[in-house]
Amino acid sequence: MTYANDEIEGCEHLESYIKTQWQSSKRLVVSTKVRYLEELSNLGDGGLQLNRSHIREALKRLNDHVKILEDNRVSSQGSDLWHFTLNLWHPGDEIDRNLHQFDTAWEAARPAKSKQVAEPIVNADQSLGNSPSRKSSILDWGDALDISGFYGREPELKTLQQWIGEDFCRLILLLGMGGIGKTALSVKLAQTLQGQFDYVIWRSLRNQRPLQDLLDDLLLTLSEHQLIDLPQTIDNRILLLLDYLRTSRCLIVLDNYESTLQSGELFGHYQSGYEEYGHLLRSLGESNHQSCLLLTSREQPTGLTVKVGSNLPIRAFHLTGVDEATATAISQDKGFDISTEAGLQLVRHYNGNPLALKIAVTTIQDLFDGDLVSFLEEGTVVFGDISELLQQQIGRLSDLELQLMRWLAIAREWISLTELKQKLVPVASSKTLIEALDSLQRRSLIEKRGKAFTQQPVVMEYLTEQIVKQAVEAILQGQVSLLDTLALCEAQAKDYIRQIQSRLILQPVADCLIQQLGTATALKQPIDQILETLKNRPSKQPSYAAGNLINLMSHLNLELRGYDFSHLAVWQVYLQALRLPQVNFSEADLSRSVFTQTIGGFFAAAYSPDGQHLATGLTNEIVVWNLSQNQQQFTCEGHSAWVMCVDYHPSQPILASGSNDQTIRLWDAITGQGLKTLKGHDSWIQAIRFSPNGRWLASGSNDADVRLWDITSSRCEKILTGHRDRVLSVHWLSDSQTLVTSSQDQTVRMWDVQTGNCRQAFSIPVNWALAIDISPDQQTLVTGADAKAIKFWNLTSGDCLGVLPNYQTQVWSVQFSPDGRSIATGSEDKSIKLWDVATGDCDKTLLGHTHRVWLTIYSPDGHSLTSASDDQTLKIWDVESGQCLKTFNSYGNWMQSVAFSPDGQHLASSSEDKLIRLWHPQTGECLKILKGHTNLIASVKFSPNSSWLTSASDDGTIRLWEVASGSCIRILRGHDSWVQSVMFSPDGQTLVSGSNDRTVKLWEVKSGECLQTWEGHIGRVKAVAFSPRGNWVASASDDKTVRVWEVNSGVCIQALEGHIDWVSSVTFHPSEPILASASSDRMLKLWDCQTGEYLETLEGHSHRVRAVLFSPDGKWLASCGDDRTVRLWNVSSRLCEQVLEGHQQAVWSLAFSPDGHVLASCSEDETLRLWQIETGKCCRVLRPERPYEDMNISNAVGLTLAQQRTLHALGAIG
Repeated sequence: MTYANDEIEGCEHLESYIKTQWQSSKRLVVSTKVRYLEELSNLGDGGLQLNRSHIREALKRLNDHVKILEDNRVSSQGSDLWHFTLNLWHPGDEIDRNLHQFDTAWEAARPAKSKQVAEPIVNADQSLGNSPSRKSSILDWGDALDISGFYGREPELKTLQQWIGEDFCRLILLLGMGGIGKTALSVKLAQTLQGQFDYVIWRSLRNQRPLQDLLDDLLLTLSEHQLIDLPQTIDNRILLLLDYLRTSRCLIVLDNYESTLQSGELFGHYQSGYEEYGHLLRSLGESNHQSCLLLTSREQPTGLTVKVGSNLPIRAFHLTGVDEATATAISQDKGFDISTEAGLQLVRHYNGNPLALKIAVTTIQDLFDGDLVSFLEEGTVVFGDISELLQQQIGRLSDLELQLMRWLAIAREWISLTELKQKLVPVASSKTLIEALDSLQRRSLIEKRGKAFTQQPVVMEYLTEQIVKQAVEAILQGQVSLLDTLALCEAQAKDYIRQIQSRLILQPVADCLIQQLGTATALKQPIDQILETLKNRPSKQPSYAAGNLINLMSHLNLELRGYDFSHLAVWQVYLQALRLPQVNFSEADLSRSVFTQTIGGFFAAAYSPDGQHLATGLTNEIVVWNLSQNQQQFTCEGHSAWVMCVDYHPSQPILASGSNDQTIRLWDAITGQGLKTLKGHDSWIQAIRFSPNGRWLASGSNDADVRLWDITSSRCEKILTGHRDRVLSVHWLSDSQTLVTSSQDQTVRMWDVQTGNCRQAFSIPVNWALAIDISPDQQTLVTGADAKAIKFWNLTSGDCLGVLPNYQTQVWSVQFSPDGRSIATGSEDKSIKLWDVATGDCDKTLLGHTHRVWLTIYSPDGHSLTSASDDQTLKIWDVESGQCLKTFNSYGNWMQSVAFSPDGQHLASSSEDKLIRLWHPQTGECLKILKGHTNLIASVKFSPNSSWLTSASDDGTIRLWEVASGSCIRILRGHDSWVQSVMFSPDGQTLVSGSNDRTVKLWEVKSGECLQTWEGHIGRVKAVAFSPRGNWVASASDDKTVRVWEVNSGVCIQALEGHIDWVSSVTFHPSEPILASASSDRMLKLWDCQTGEYLETLEGHSHRVRAVLFSPDGKWLASCGDDRTVRLWNVSSRLCEQVLEGHQQAVWSLAFSPDGHVLASCSEDETLRLWQIETGKCCRVLRPERPYEDMNISNAVGLTLAQQRTLHALGAIG
């Protein structure tokens, strides 16, 4: 209680680890781990020193006997993170009175033994029961190799086991040359010792993993994915890692550590950018803890030499070759006997190096017909390092074998024969390809598993170094042969593989070229020379050369504007999120390259029943993706507003979509052709779902109705009424007779489809969003809400079965896996988490999105997961590995808000790209771009003196900008969610803001201090406005009301009710006591702001109205909305006198010029239009440059019609 009241000094470092919140004066919610409570209890001098056992026992007794504590953990054994509530007798600041009451209660209880009962969560079979005991140790093997063929090494294993198990060494370096067997020994050792550790984690560094990425991985694993906020700095991440290594016994193995060290330089020095790995080793080696870090490396890192010793906690083991018996066993696996004296001589020549022996044996068999003596007499067995042997062996390869070796090094993972064949230039027959792969396998240069091939790390590293070296030479010398046949980075590779290729191949090539040429811009000359060579060859000749040059230029951020790649093969170029204005791709072959493929935001997604296609709702369209080809199959056009939901028919080729245009459309799932349009709902469609038997389509809408549509007749057969607010989801049970729906009215209802009656209803708290799913066995409901909780419910009784602990962020999506064993959640914190249903533990955290995750859905086989985010990406993940396989980038730059400066010199606009643009209204020139917000900017307004600009963003902040310099001078923080609207007071001294946190806040401009917070709305606050004299503020909300607040007192003096849907905008008349409001119910309403009397309803818009604004002289009222129109209403007559048409998408915001002669409007179509009020004509269209502005794709091949359409929409021509 003292800590929660901020009465303890010196505990600021614990704020991230002990989360407290007073829900009321007598109710304190705490989320933390026992080790932090121990540290808190031991602050100061002279107090009682508690250890963790004391604290755990005390918490149990507080829960079991005194009843002062509610244990909110899902499992008492599944996680060491506590989540509990203290229910006090007296207010929390009366500590003495609470302690006295506690003593009384304790004496009355006198517990003899703690009997903690943990709240159960649903088991894997969905029956109720206590959570199972945690496994003795948690094992995470990463990509450790299979060591089923492990031989020998008993003495080495014995020594290392003693160092770790008996001597408790903290850091062990397992050193030895490439191919000596360090990796296999590390895996064998970890398997042998796994029972002695709480955690065993094995990781490979062969792909030069950045330290921050590694630390994040380790921390998430050790926290069992319960860690919410990772420390910002590397130092603090290492300190947190040490904390885990002290409280648990952990074995961490880092293989291929030499990848962090600089080759060709002094012994053991780190590569640029990897120096902090040395800090990690020093910290873990020199600090006290009970764990062990084991490294395998070909050389010892610098800085540890004097700290390594046989009696010290840091030790080095130099691994030498295998003994003769083990070498004999290895050769026998290859079908060769080296037990003779000549064979033993071979072992000695190669110092017992297992990989070298395998390669040598293969050479003897292939080139010397198995004659070992002849091989030894050849005299070429001088062996110093594995690279020397590899150089000899690779020098003997045919051209096809060498090309295959290079492609295997580029692939970085197991790859099939078919995939290899598709990459080869020139092409090779399957027969010759199989023969070459068989030859490489017999040479022990590649490994085979099933139908896939790869290389040992030491071989892959050698080939990668050679590719980099040869690519640099080719570019500097203007040669194209190597660049023709290899893609240095593959656009179509899995995301994580492409990132590795960029880091290990493209980046070193770039570094070497800059080192040779001095600057990145100097690289343009050799690139231009090679391009000239390519253009003098036959058109579209198969080649990776042009693609390699573009990828390299992109990697170095070189300007591509105006480059000519016409008539060339442009393969494997990653052009997503890349700007290519005026680039010429006419007559080019663009197959195998990846462009930004869609426009708008991802709102919905659904897998086809066979899992081969993915349908996505993208703004007003449905884009269907072919997942095997990772490209658009077709686009369904017809909706006039956002597509919020999609679903596939279970057995027929039918795709359904529901939209904010209040219609449901049925499409041919094979061709994309429209079939039927279903009409009946009076508001936006939020959810649709086919019944399992395929007879029905259920739909839920903001009109609070659930409709059942007969698929055969396309008629609405039933309307299920009972919900009192918008319907958020619809789910069928497998019998197709029961429908489960959820609503913003805080209820979940179960309906009998035959009778249309509601069989059951139970309450679930929700603000404005609810994620919901039903388990495959249909016994359990899981919900995630913006109330920051994931809960399990019994679908029959409506009882809450359990709550996932430690979830302190809004949950936007939740779904059961097809087998019901896991759930996936998408959250405000940008993460996706995979949870074990039986234990409540988080098994994986998938990181990669840069903004909130709206959507998570499993593929039908459960092997893949699709996610969609506000970062305008759709990602497909491998569930088993947690790796991102593919990212589809969408481009959307909706204009969100527009404002004229009072002096008429500037026009400000905000966009989805997180930028504010200042335009010159007369010329249309973009004068400045203001950067700083990290999410969509919903509102911009100028100060009365035109010197300042304020902006409100979904990043939860308000910013103040100096117009003259474009500098951000102040950031206002205080809202707990997205800030939707902001405005200066008439005197410019204060700001008012409205937020999704349902509050209105008043701020002092000079200091940035929050002066008042007004509460009263029960929905999101969408808009705020000052009255002309600044004495009142009006606020509009999702709760369908407008509230008028008195500024001085902060009292709500009017609550205006009349709209039947969300109120999106509000504005005061400049001289009369009239208030106008706009709503999603398509209406404008006029109110007397003094009395609260309703005056008039203005009808005319056919869809949601987004903004309303009085002209400076009060003569006109302007409105705009989803029907893509701007309307001008005569305030005196209340009639619509002009309808301004020209925008191609919904219109979001309006602004009058100071003289009232011009009206500005901005839209989802990414344009800002200026209209002459007198004539109603559009006098100017302003638009930020699109990514592919004037990019020429005339007669280009390799693009689908859907891709061509998207490129044209993004500015391409031809």
